[in-house]
Amino acid sequence: MESRRDQEEGSGLSSQRGARAYQWAMEAAFSIPIATGLGWWADSYFETEPILLLVGMLIGFGAFVMRLVRMRHLVEEAAAEAEEAGVPTLGFPEEDEEDEDER
Repeated sequence: MESRRDQEEGSGLSSQRGARAYQWAMEAAFSIPIATGLGWWADSYFETEPILLLVGMLIGFGAFVMRLVRMRHLVEEAAAEAEEAGVPTLGFPEEDEEDEDER
């Protein structure tokens, strides 16, 4: 049976992972509007409308996709570490082979 301290440490790990995931999601979500805003500003400064706005959007979208790829990699690593440590993880249970045969 787990002690109260073990339960508190486990919940602390999950809250840290949750906070980290939230931070990554915010970084990914804000990359597009920030780059687009910088492109809009550069367009108005250099009077090249809409070229730099589109460039900013492309850079922001590229940064968004790269952040999502990194996030997925880090989440997979954290899940593997948690599984090795015996910490329960959130997610869908793996399907049994019997379920695949029925489909």
